Amino acid sequence: MNQRAEPRFLAEVYVKANDGGKERMLRTRDVSPRGMFLHPRNPTVYEFTVGTTLKLALYDYDRFVSCHGVIVRQVAQGSLENADYPVGYGVRITEIDDPNRALLGEMFQAGEAAN
Repeated sequence: MNQRAEPRFLAEVYVKANDGGKERMLRTRDVSPRGMFLHPRNPTVYEFTVGTTLKLALYDYDRFVSCHGVIVRQVAQGSLENADYPVGYGVRITEIDDPNRALLGEMFQAGEAAN
């Protein structure tokens, strides 16, 4: 049963994620006003772990959304969870200002609802 506070929308955008030391490019699978699921470029290399705080920039053509988040879930390749879910990271948005929140809403507003 889905108990999310906000609906998720399928949206594939590129995300620059920085933990203060490493900066990696990932992409989203889905996005909501409170978080997102990110795919790593190489599913066998896990650069971040649960609890890692990130500075994020989500890119949509000529504009981007800036926010901060924390990794709250990691689906590792070959794990039991990976049988039902793709490899990647669940990220909760912890800090986003109003203009960036509005732009985030515009970016996924036209997207297809995710389960």
